[in-house]
Formats: sequence, C-alpha cells, structure tokens
Amino acid sequence: MDLIKACANNNTEKALGLIMNNNTNLGIVDAHGRTALMRACQKKMKEVALELIKTGHAKPEQVNDDGVTALIYACEHEMNEVALELIKTGHAKPEQVSYYGNTALILACKFGMTEVALELIKTGHVNPEYVGYYDDTALILACQYGMTEVALELIKTGKSKPNHINKLGYTALLLACERGMKEVALELIKTGHVNPEHVGYYDSTALILACQSGMTEVALELIKTGKSNPDHTTDGNTALIWACQKEMIEVALELIKTGKSNPDHMDTDGNTALIWACGNAMKEVALELIKTEKSNPDHIATDGNTALIWACGNAMKEVALELIKTGKSNPDHIATDGNTALSWACENSMKEVVYELVSIGTFTINDLMSLKLEWVPEEFIIMNPVDVTEIDI
Repeated sequence: MDLIKACANNNTEKALGLIMNNNTNLGIVDAHGRTALMRACQKKMKEVALELIKTGHAKPEQVNDDGVTALIYACEHEMNEVALELIKTGHAKPEQVSYYGNTALILACKFGMTEVALELIKTGHVNPEYVGYYDDTALILACQYGMTEVALELIKTGKSKPNHINKLGYTALLLACERGMKEVALELIKTGHVNPEHVGYYDSTALILACQSGMTEVALELIKTGKSNPDHTTDGNTALIWACQKEMIEVALELIKTGKSNPDHMDTDGNTALIWACGNAMKEVALELIKTEKSNPDHIATDGNTALIWACGNAMKEVALELIKTGKSNPDHIATDGNTALSWACENSMKEVVYELVSIGTFTINDLMSLKLEWVPEEFIIMNPVDVTEIDI
C-alpha cells in the first residue's frame, strides 16, 4: 500500500523509488478498488504513471468503486502522453463508463485531446452513440471544440448520433456551422440524419450560422434539403441578410428563388437585404430583390443610407435605374454623411441616372452648383433656366 499512498500524497520521488524496488507489488488494489496507476493519473503524476505502465504490472484494466479507470483519469486530467500509452497496452478498457457518466472518449473530446480521441476511435472499443452526463455526445463535443478530424472519424463510424440535441439545444450540425467546420457540416448533411430546421439555444438555424460563417457550399446544400427554414430570424438577421452581408452571391440568389425568404426584413441596424446588396455592390442580387417587389426600395437604415444612395455610390447604373423605376425610391433623401443619390451619381459620372434623378427630384440649380459639376444635364437647364456661368466649376 506504500506505493498507492505515495501517489495519493503526490510524492513523486518516493513513488519512483518504490517502483524501482523489486519487492513492491505494483498492481496492488486498495479497499476502494484504486491502484497506484489510478492515483498517479488522478494526481497528474505523469512521470510516475508512465513508469508504472512500462512495468506491465500496473493493472490498467482495473475499475475502482466509482467506475473509473486509469484511462478515464488520464483523460480527465488532460494527460495526453499517459492516455496514449494506456491505450497501447490494449487493456485500458476504453469502453468503460464511470458512475459520473464519463467515458475516455467523451473526456478526450471535451478537453480537445485530438490524438487521444482518434486512437480511442481506432480501437473499435468505444461507443460513439453514448450520451454523457451533460447530455453531450462525443460528436457534439468534437464540433464544439473545433476538432475536425475527430468529428469526421466519428461520423464515419455511422454510430455518432448526428441528430442528437444536447441540453442547450445544440446539435453537431449547428456547432459545425457556427465554428466554420465546412467539411464536417457537409458530411453531416450527407448522412441524411440531421434536421436542418432545428432551432438552437440562441435561436439560430444551421442555415443562418452557415451564412454567418461565410460557408457558401454548406449553405447551398442546406437550401437543397428544402428543410432549412430560410425565413427564420435570429437577432434581427435572416439567412438572406447574412448572405448579402457576407457577399455570398450564389447563396443569396438561391434564397430568393425559394420564395420563402422575406426580402423586406430589417436587421438591428435597419438594413434590408437590398441595402446590403447595394452596399456590397452585388448587382445581380439587388436586381433580383427588386424584381420580387417585396423589398422596400425607400427604406432608410440607421446610418441614413438607402438602397438608391448605395447603388449610386457603387456606380451600379442598372440597379439605380431599376430602383428609380419602382417609383418608391426617394431621390431627395440625404444620408447622415450629407450624400444623396444625386451627389454620388454625379461623382461617378452616371449621366443617365442623373437625368432620371433630376426629372423626378426637387433639386435646384444650387444643388448642382454645390456639387461643382464638370457638366450640367441639359434637361435640368431647360427645367431650371439660369445663367450657367454662375456655376463654379
């Protein structure tokens, strides 16, 4: 019992001395089913644990009264090297579940022990379907902590419960999308055993998170399922707004095609998908949004900008003209920075747009003078007779 006591007291020097003593019973078990190896792992005594394993007499298969093995202790205390050596013995009972609901695999994933988790899976003696004390599976934990390789190996087993929902409402798919784990998310979708419609703890869907993370391929695959709930809103954002914000043109176009995305929805800053599309110079998306006739062209964001101002600011002639044609864009609106659609159209030499704006707006010759134009629309001069020489260019 001296060796167990030395380990329990974290006395490395004494423990190593006893191990070297040929008369020491290295596999002795105390009244609670604990071995020196367990105690060494419990106390994070790496050197002692490794020496005990090397002897081949430390009983790595022993389970104590709490259902814990040396391997579980090693994973619980993030002792990577010790855990790997225990697995190599072939007697570490990787399938063991403690009375606290822990397994070596669950703990290895929880603490980001990638190499250990992979080796545990390779043994074929772990249960990927097991749900731990906190209602997490190894797959959920692997996704939560960004362990891509581990998550992929778990999915390959075909027994990882990809659609399990933990106590916080998370699934592996939600976490993979949130963490930007593209390959994992795609593999999860391929299994056909995930629910793209599921709404997580923070009111997010996989589609919104995929768009938020800028994962175009994942978002497109989710849309293809027909079950991605494209009109769901999280913190004022929709998948369409995120797609426009992240400049994901193909995703935005597919979302519009579904007919289930609300083009007129505003985010917390007052931006609509149309404003984002014009702000990010996404011409094709902006034109499709206008075609839906469900996107308010005259909406004003909190920064004072409108879709028309952004379209002119980004020299998107075709979009600006389509916005004017709707008859719902206010050409006179002034943004908080003092710019108008006209000022931007003039600065970007968008003559056709300027003509249209002048014909429907309430601009005066002073407005053009203040812009210091290098040219003056003829139609404007006709409508506003004045001595053009007054204009300071």
